[in-house]
Amino acid sequence: VVTASGDNTARVWDARTGEPVTEPLRHDDIVHSAEFSPDGLRVVTASLDRTARLWDAQTGQPVTESLRHDQYVSYAQFSPDGLRVVTASKGTVQVWDARTGQPVTNPLWHNPLRWDSPVYFAQFSPDGLRVVTASAYGAALVWEIPPTATPVPNWFLDWAETRLGLPFSAGSPVAAVGPSERLRLQQVVAAR
Repeated sequence: VVTASGDNTARVWDARTGEPVTEPLRHDDIVHSAEFSPDGLRVVTASLDRTARLWDAQTGQPVTESLRHDQYVSYAQFSPDGLRVVTASKGTVQVWDARTGQPVTNPLWHNPLRWDSPVYFAQFSPDGLRVVTASAYGAALVWEIPPTATPVPNWFLDWAETRLGLPFSAGSPVAAVGPSERLRLQQVVAAR
């Protein structure tokens, strides 16, 4: 179980014993929300100190730099695949890479005419390609989010270089392709 608290901390607890699993996950102000990643290995917290933070759920240690906003952060959540985090702040929403803590999108202004409108909630769709947000002024918006590039495993890079005779790097993204493109790629591979 993970809890958020007005004492500037979040805590991870053993649900069977009620004992803390880690030291407190500390912020510099009230922690509004705390949630586990889908695999249960990390926690994301959102705080009035203008940050969201990513933590190792077993050790309580930060796993990236703080995810910084210009105003307080009211909510944070992992995407269904655990690769991204969305944060809701006063006026903006931001999507981050959960592995690096780097922004995936520019700040998404919930209402450019009311920049101070608190965004209380943000949640990914089940496919992770959209985020719905809700503000204090009764507006809910749906945002399209670019898909996450999947890192290429080293074994695949070795296989591809051997099979195709082309150099690849570990930073190469894997992109989803449709059936016609997949057929064309299979034909290219077969011709080599």
